[in-house]
Amino acid sequence: MNTDNKLKFIPILGAFLLLLGFAIGKKTKLTPTPNISIGELANVSQEDLFIGNQPVEEVLRYIDSKYFVPIDKSTLSESAIRSIIQQLDPFSIYLSKDELSFESLDLAGEYGGIGINTVSINDTFFVSKILEQSELMQKDVAIGDAIIGVDSVSIIGMPANKVRQMVFGQPGTEIALSILKLSSNDTIEVKVKRVTIADEAISRHFMLADGIGYIKIDEFNKSTFEEFIDKVEELIRQHEMKDLVIDLRGNSGGYLNQAVKVINQLFAEKDLLIVYTEGEKSPKNEFKTTGNNFFEIGKIAVLIDELSASASEVLAGAVQDLDRGTILGQTSFGKGLVQTQFKLKDGGGLRLTTAKYFTPSGRCIQKDYDKGDSFEADSTVYTTSKGREVNGGGGIEPDVIVEQEEFDLDSDSLVFEQQKEMVKYCFNLYLNNPMQIGKDSIGSFADEQFKNYKNQSKYNSSKLSFYESKRKEYFVNEVYMRFSNKESYWKIAADNDKVIHEAVKKLSL
Repeated sequence: MNTDNKLKFIPILGAFLLLLGFAIGKKTKLTPTPNISIGELANVSQEDLFIGNQPVEEVLRYIDSKYFVPIDKSTLSESAIRSIIQQLDPFSIYLSKDELSFESLDLAGEYGGIGINTVSINDTFFVSKILEQSELMQKDVAIGDAIIGVDSVSIIGMPANKVRQMVFGQPGTEIALSILKLSSNDTIEVKVKRVTIADEAISRHFMLADGIGYIKIDEFNKSTFEEFIDKVEELIRQHEMKDLVIDLRGNSGGYLNQAVKVINQLFAEKDLLIVYTEGEKSPKNEFKTTGNNFFEIGKIAVLIDELSASASEVLAGAVQDLDRGTILGQTSFGKGLVQTQFKLKDGGGLRLTTAKYFTPSGRCIQKDYDKGDSFEADSTVYTTSKGREVNGGGGIEPDVIVEQEEFDLDSDSLVFEQQKEMVKYCFNLYLNNPMQIGKDSIGSFADEQFKNYKNQSKYNSSKLSFYESKRKEYFVNEVYMRFSNKESYWKIAADNDKVIHEAVKKLSL
């Protein structure tokens, strides 16, 4: 990620995703998801575990027995543990029982929620979509209503992640919602049961051109491989796909084994090294191709950006090092460390960095960090299977760099405020005109509404002149999302995507 005073403009839905509420929407991740494996503390002595008469335990015992006022021992112990972990690397973390349960939802592929999407406007969460499986479909709740309380606790102004923690839970358990009705301005109390929500790893797939398919992998959760196979089969059987664009932009990683399974489907050869992990106390573990791919895929393009991390970089690194395809976009995050998750007796967990991962050419693409035990990135130049030079640490550098527009951080608050204003305008527009507009008419409708919006916007300042070229694109995206079907929306977004354009050009050669 950039550390200078610049911020990349993330195309299509960059800022809007930050406005999504709870329940069904994916969490917007600005840090990478770890490559997780599950470990056990086998054959580890008490001495190795720093317990018994070590100073930390001794100090805690003195505080517990001698401190002049009562203290919460569990809170104190937790603070001590977190302080110790902070002396390590950026990715080793301690998770309390509740945190571990909530974090696990990220990678499980499904969870218990109430089955809605929301938009946050002026610190209030408004219902923007109700899923068919939600019990709210049978209640007096409509798009545009505001959720102002959960289990008698006000959520107005509450951060979205805290609201999610209140809303998520076991399917079948009950939750009470306070709803402010848009139609009457009355507040009603509604009780519903949480339902199982499938959190799809692949958000979209379609054909970009004759013979060229597109699959967007948002995360590597437990269902990613299965979803990938389904989408590839559909594109081949129904649309005669030959070549494939795999979009990993914004994908912060997940389960390493899911990435390995996807990579296996890109290679017909057997026993090619895909990735290996190794640490001082973790023996070398190699992952190789099986030669058991279900479908024949021709040329491949992989799209990455500064938020592509961890398992995403494993896939991109394998494709690049083995010269299987072309990598396009911006340099990836640079996360080359593997975490092993240990379950603690109190129900919490420790995600401890136990190894590095290496691409087929031997690269560890971890970038520099100076937190705790500092790490200096590998500056060695490596070669691919066909002799091309590729760089070591600091992320995966694309074969074709496609830069996005930048704007100064000093002005980013104005940009995001304007984007929130556009979200609010289009949301209210849809509430007053809840209809689907055909593909032949929606373009002129979007143009007309953009003119109306500009006439009443409070952000027509010259300070935002640098953003003007993106302003209409963002607005039109919002209109298409509200008034058109999802597939049409994504295809329009792809038409405006420079990286996708470059990928299609490469695959068309």
